[in-house]
Amino acid sequence: IELYHKTLEINTYLKETSAEKQITYRWLSLQNKLISNVIISYLFIVGIYFLYPLYRGDAFPITPGLVPKVFNKIPWNILVFVYEFAICTLRLIVIMSCDIFLVIFMCQLCSELQIVGNAMIEIDVHDKRTIFRAIKKHKRVLDYGRVICDEFSPAIVMQHLGMSFAACFSAISVLYTKEQMLLLKFISIGLIIIAEILLLCFVGETITGESLKIADYLENKFEVFLDDATSLKTICFMLFRAQRPLSLRVGGNTIMNLNLFRLTMNKIFSCFVILKRAM
Repeated sequence: IELYHKTLEINTYLKETSAEKQITYRWLSLQNKLISNVIISYLFIVGIYFLYPLYRGDAFPITPGLVPKVFNKIPWNILVFVYEFAICTLRLIVIMSCDIFLVIFMCQLCSELQIVGNAMIEIDVHDKRTIFRAIKKHKRVLDYGRVICDEFSPAIVMQHLGMSFAACFSAISVLYTKEQMLLLKFISIGLIIIAEILLLCFVGETITGESLKIADYLENKFEVFLDDATSLKTICFMLFRAQRPLSLRVGGNTIMNLNLFRLTMNKIFSCFVILKRAM
């Protein structure tokens, strides 16, 4: 919430031109819509998880075969329900906080990248100083994104590990019982995992796409600097930097790119297409 308010303050008052303000307001509007959708979606899934079993009269999320039979009776089943509700509520707060942060981070970074791209379109391509100024601003925005990714990598990675463990536990619960309500709970957790993966794909691809637009514009203006090795080297470095996606640090030396999930999903989808054609 604190980051959200700071984003509003910074992006609203520190822009120079009307074009920059228009870009900022457009991304802020998208940011608010995405945050609203995230909150509504999670509340809907949690409603399915808890309220529908209560409506059906199966009231309490007991897993037959995994807990002693005494927990299927009052008041123990009530205590189990309250305990699970408290744990899942805390987990929901963590998930929504992390996802809202990702949305704010994406919108703020894309807003700054789009402002840089808009400035580069308007500058004189024959003026090296203005182009290098725009390149430095582009680099500063991407470095800001890298710092944020390094800072919040543990939270984002642990969130996805936690969701994976929750999915495995739900799958085991379904295997040990014929209770349809537990199957419904497993499906609801699966929906959360799918939403998490899609959000990370969306964030990584949007940021990389906005950065590549700037790189493409630089590439189209190479003719001006073909006789200047230093300038050409600087622009080539900037092109390489723009094409390198932002990454999450896992442990000491392992790095996970933000578009890892998109690449994985593309491979899985390709395998399904190949199998379908083979059959």
